[in-house]
Amino acid sequence: MADENTARDRSEEVDPIDALINEEKYEIDTAAKKAEKEIIPEELSGISQHLKETTSKIDAALRLPYSKNVETPEGMFIKSGNEEGKVSVVGEKTNIAAFTHTGVNKKRNDDGFLVHGESNTLAVTDGVGGNKHGEVASNVILHKMAQKLKDQDVPLKDIPNLVFKAVRDYQKSNGEEYEKCSATFAAVHITPEGMAQMVHVGDARIYRIRNGEAKQLTTDDSLTELVKAQKDMTDVEAKDYINDNYPNPRPDALVQSIGGREQVVNFKNKKGDIETAKDIVNPHFYEEQTQEGDVYVVSTDGFSGNMDAEDTEKYITKGLKAGKALNVVLEEMREEAIAKMIDGVGDKDNLTAGVIEIK
Repeated sequence: MADENTARDRSEEVDPIDALINEEKYEIDTAAKKAEKEIIPEELSGISQHLKETTSKIDAALRLPYSKNVETPEGMFIKSGNEEGKVSVVGEKTNIAAFTHTGVNKKRNDDGFLVHGESNTLAVTDGVGGNKHGEVASNVILHKMAQKLKDQDVPLKDIPNLVFKAVRDYQKSNGEEYEKCSATFAAVHITPEGMAQMVHVGDARIYRIRNGEAKQLTTDDSLTELVKAQKDMTDVEAKDYINDNYPNPRPDALVQSIGGREQVVNFKNKKGDIETAKDIVNPHFYEEQTQEGDVYVVSTDGFSGNMDAEDTEKYITKGLKAGKALNVVLEEMREEAIAKMIDGVGDKDNLTAGVIEIK
């Protein structure tokens, strides 16, 4: 069941479509009143163009699969599609808490999360910032995943390819505006037998804290990590190699995402020669036996860029040892990440994270 704070958050949140429409209406009204006082042909022409652009933006917004237009299966909590929010679920075998926040300098939240207490499942998404409409990709992924979880016979390791197809179908059916929308993805599911199943694509991360020690269980789908694996190099050697052999070096560039049209599969020796594949995704799947007291942290890169493994270990270990509720500890971590953003010492990105505590 969601906590009281969650219920209050839901009642106070502003629907993203309404917010967009109200903002555009205000701009139109202001421009129109100004034009009435100063009838300048050039300015009227500009207003006409603005009206056309506004209509296009509102039409696009109304076509987005926002959660209010998509049925969410009972017992599942989803925040995505430029929304903010948090949730806490206390279950028989696990406690789960999650949040998503726009951050300090961003105007749009491309992140999202899904929590399903009944199946002990948590997932996060992060719309790829270099492409348009990352919030759409996040939204499609999480709602498609919710539908598949409802079926109960879909293994977690199959989810990435199912949601990949859903995003690609959305791209094809909604035109050029959405043809490049994509997102990173990470999820944890605790089976009835106490196994932790994990899957990820991109640079969303999963940590496990056991006996007070944090361990990163995932490896980022970045160009650096690909070169390290293929050429048996250190982190520094891989970045130097990329800078020497890639015409536009970006060592942290993603090599795959959910919905990405071209995924990097091989970095060859020849200068600038990169092998790509279309319409595929190769998710990473992990599985391990849980122990009582284990805590799994699933986060987007905006959160991990501000709260690394050491920070996460410190907050969760000390917080739970002090008897704090899981959602309270997560909120403290969120506030610390925001403080770092404000101070200019952390990544200025959207923030999303979730935690599962094993009872």
